[in-house]
Amino acid sequence: MSSRGLICVVDKEGEYRVSQYCRDASPETTGTNALNFLSGEDSEKRKNLLLSGLKKCRYVSIAERSQMWADIGVDIFTDNVSDEKHDEFIANHPYFSKNLNADILSVIISDIPGIDLISSLEFVGDCLFCEWVYVIDFSKNTFEVYQGMNTEPLGEGERFRDFAIFDEYKDAEETSYPPRLLVSYSLDNLPTHEAFMRCICLDEHYDEYEI
Repeated sequence: MSSRGLICVVDKEGEYRVSQYCRDASPETTGTNALNFLSGEDSEKRKNLLLSGLKKCRYVSIAERSQMWADIGVDIFTDNVSDEKHDEFIANHPYFSKNLNADILSVIISDIPGIDLISSLEFVGDCLFCEWVYVIDFSKNTFEVYQGMNTEPLGEGERFRDFAIFDEYKDAEETSYPPRLLVSYSLDNLPTHEAFMRCICLDEHYDEYEI
C-alpha cells in the first residue's frame, strides 16, 4: 500500500525550491530512489547538477494554474474535472504529476531549460495523510527523513514544528502533528541501502533488510 508525502529540495540560502507531492512516498520507493540518486557512481556530479538546476525551477501561482486549466476549457473553481481533462492537463504540464515522486530529481538535472512546479509544502499540515517527507538541504548539506502521523507535539528545533495543522484536525480527539525528524544524514556520508532501510522501516520489515 502506497503512502503519501513530499520530497523537498532546499537551496544554499535555506529556501524550499522544490516541495513535490508524492503519491507513493514510502521508504521502499521514494526514499530509496532519492538515496540512490544522491549515492553511488557520479553522485557528486548529480548533486552539483541538482543544486544548479534549482535556479530553473519556479512555483506557479494559483492564478497561473487556474489559467492553465482554463486553456483546456476547465474552470477549476467550479467544474468537476473529468479523468480525460486531468490527463490532458498533466500531459501539458507533466511536472505537476503526483506520480513523479523522486523522479523529479532527474527532471531537474536534465537539460530542460525551465521547470514549472507546484508548491505542496503546506501538505505537511495534513497530519493524518502526510506520512513521509524527504528533504535534501544544501544549506545544511543533509538528507533528512521525516515520519508523519505523530500524536505528540514536535519539540524545539523541529523543521515542521510551526507548520499549521489543517483546521479539520484541530478538534479531533487524538490530534496528529506534522512529520517528525527520524534521521538526518550528511550528503557526504550517506548510508547503504540496507542500513537506510534498517533505520527507517517499520519493525515488520527489519529482518528483510538486516545485514
